[in-house]
Amino acid sequence: METARIPILDDVDWNHLVDGGTEGVSIRHYRILDGIDILFNRLERKSISYTGHIPGRLIQVNYCTAGSYLVSLSDGSRVALASGDVALNLSSRVREEGTSILPTAHYEGLSLLIDPALAAASLKAFLPSLKDDLEALAKSLETAGQSVVIYHDSRSEGIVRALDEDLAESDMMAARLAVVDLILLLRAEGHRKSDFSPLALRRVSECHSYILSHPAGGDGIKALSSRFALSSTLLRSCFKAVYGLPLGLFIRQTRLSHAAQLLAEDSSLSIGEVASRVGYANHSRFASAFRRLYGLTPSEYRRSVAG
Repeated sequence: METARIPILDDVDWNHLVDGGTEGVSIRHYRILDGIDILFNRLERKSISYTGHIPGRLIQVNYCTAGSYLVSLSDGSRVALASGDVALNLSSRVREEGTSILPTAHYEGLSLLIDPALAAASLKAFLPSLKDDLEALAKSLETAGQSVVIYHDSRSEGIVRALDEDLAESDMMAARLAVVDLILLLRAEGHRKSDFSPLALRRVSECHSYILSHPAGGDGIKALSSRFALSSTLLRSCFKAVYGLPLGLFIRQTRLSHAAQLLAEDSSLSIGEVASRVGYANHSRFASAFRRLYGLTPSEYRRSVAG
């Protein structure tokens, strides 16, 4: 199967679209039919710079299966994608050059590129009315004037997983049917506008770094909201969109991960001292939270790593 080129993009070779080398970049290309191309992307980098232009009026669907990604758009804004999120754009809105950030230094996902006219003709045998659905989807993106995101969409997740399996087994008929299912789902789904300001994204990134570097700081969401000058609502929603976890859960997991490290590395500390060092004044609450995450009490965990 041809993998060096996206057939519907006459002058675009993704092997030369990425600047800074291809280290940490893995892209699998598939041509489903005339007018439809799929890329499965795996990125292990903190950022990715690119130059080039995607011609025409293409519908772009990006589904994040793992990690997170900040997609750069032509108006200078960025759209945050985390695991389970689907973003829809028109190719005219994607910047010809720029740098996208990978907040967790890891991203896996699917990109579906659709030329509405060509795809409708190719898929006519599957669903004659698909042309209307594709045109309606393209017009809704034009009307929105910006990217739209469907957050944590479990139905898309199942279709994408099946699509990956179909392509791995070279079952093109099943893959084409999966693409039809995905198009119809996206056409019917209500979309949410998803832009966060550059300032909010930067402060959320600073908040993430602060929590990691202060696992025993004890700052709750209200304190973090004040520290980074964002409302609690915006801080929560933007953090979840960028990192894929609720802020409160990330704080708790970071504290308990540090507690597990202390339990394993410093046997001179009592369980109560470990709890205090990771911001838990109530030792029983610490023990309950630790057990929910690790399946063991702090004492059992210490014995398990010591033995």
